Amino acid sequence: MRFIQGANRKQTYFATLEDQISPDNPVRLMDAFIDKLELEKLGFNNTIHRSEGRPPYAPGVLLKLYLYGYLNKIRSSRKLEKECSRNIELQWLLQSLQPNYHTIADFRKVHPRPLKAMFRLYVQFLADAGLLGKTTIGIDGSKFKAVNSKKNNFNQNKIDKHQQFIKDKTNKYLQELDELDRQEANLCADELAVKKEKIAQGLAKLKERTIKYDTLQKQLNQTDDKQVSTTDPDSRSIILVKNIVEVAYNTQNAVDDKHNLIVHTQATNTNDGKALHQAATQAKENLQLQKEDTLMMLADKGYHTGAELNECHKDNMITHVAYKEQPSVKHIANEFLAESFAYDKAADSYTCPAGAVLTSLGTWHNKKGSAAETSYRFKTYRTNACKTCPLKT
Repeated sequence: MRFIQGANRKQTYFATLEDQISPDNPVRLMDAFIDKLELEKLGFNNTIHRSEGRPPYAPGVLLKLYLYGYLNKIRSSRKLEKECSRNIELQWLLQSLQPNYHTIADFRKVHPRPLKAMFRLYVQFLADAGLLGKTTIGIDGSKFKAVNSKKNNFNQNKIDKHQQFIKDKTNKYLQELDELDRQEANLCADELAVKKEKIAQGLAKLKERTIKYDTLQKQLNQTDDKQVSTTDPDSRSIILVKNIVEVAYNTQNAVDDKHNLIVHTQATNTNDGKALHQAATQAKENLQLQKEDTLMMLADKGYHTGAELNECHKDNMITHVAYKEQPSVKHIANEFLAESFAYDKAADSYTCPAGAVLTSLGTWHNKKGSAAETSYRFKTYRTNACKTCPLKT
């Protein structure tokens, strides 16, 4: 039986890199786009030229490599280094240059702002090509877990618990020392020395932990969101789904409706409820629209926050955002919703639809949320009539 035969590995043939890249390959567009950019004006000017030693790579070469990795979902600098030696597209794009992973990582690290400026320029390029509608955008977020475990994320409550544990443990050690002093006459010298040494080691460890949590407290006092992550400092604890909380990033993306092209993307450390106005504003700037220009936005219920919607309306952004699901309330024909209770200001009481009077002890309680603007005071009104109410069922 005959099979299709491959080429002889020892066969010599003549070919160029140009011949091996098809005319419609996306790397040709990438190459032409970057070659037209004035990289120094964008801020890619951190390359140091020295008279001695090996010359550096041109910023354009590393930028092409960065965008190729972005397009093909290769984010690791070590993987990009490996692709440079085996990927025919990268060999064509970089003209057979092979930067090492450290050079690739440093390029991304020292050029965050120029890369953002280049993205805005790319959005402008899409607009000039007639690929953007500039009238309607859709906004949504994607959650990505950070390289930071929950135990290395601290808030005020967590720090207070650790500090209280240290205080309790320290007091326990001091009590043990006092007890040893009282029993000193009944213990041999060696046994007494061993026990005191063990307690001294425990106190030394507690002192180190005290310094650690005092340092975390100082860092926490300097933050606005009252969180500190020690492994990945920019990450925060956010809600992924319902009550599932993880230390993660929430990447906001804005997409133009004409050809579904991304016009804004940014990794944030807040939930969707506080991200709508900022994402929309950045998208509007990238689209080069003025503040008085109208822009329509579509978003899911996670973005339905009154303060954010109000800010968007102030900046001429029409919002179409799904309503949040209301909590389930058991009632009869809406009779027992909050607005159905009549308030008597003189008596400071409420009357329910069944005619029972709810009174308060007059004590004000404070409810404080994660942000200062969510703090409020409230009083509680109660009645015993619910137990015998004929409408209870």
